[in-house]
Amino acid sequence: GPIFGTATKHTGYPPRGLPMLKEIRKATNLPIVAIGGISEQNAGMVWEAGANSVAMICELLRVENIAEKVRRILALRQAPFASSS
Repeated sequence: GPIFGTATKHTGYPPRGLPMLKEIRKATNLPIVAIGGISEQNAGMVWEAGANSVAMICELLRVENIAEKVRRILALRQAPFASSS
C-alpha cells in the first residue's frame, strides 16, 4: 500500500507510513520500492526508512522541468541522512 496519502488514485488502502516500511526492511533483504505520496520533501525519509527506490507520479508531472526535478531528487539519494534513532 501507499506510504503516504496519494491523490493519483484510490488504492483502497490507508497510508502505511514509515514505521511499516522500517518493519518490512527488517524482515527482508529484497529490494523495496516505496509508492504513494512520495515527494522531493519526503523521499529522504523514505530512503532512510529502508526503501531502495521511490516511485513518483504527481511530483514529477506537476513541474515544468522534469529533468531538473529528477536531478534534485537523485542528489538527495546521495546525501547522508540524519539518523532519527
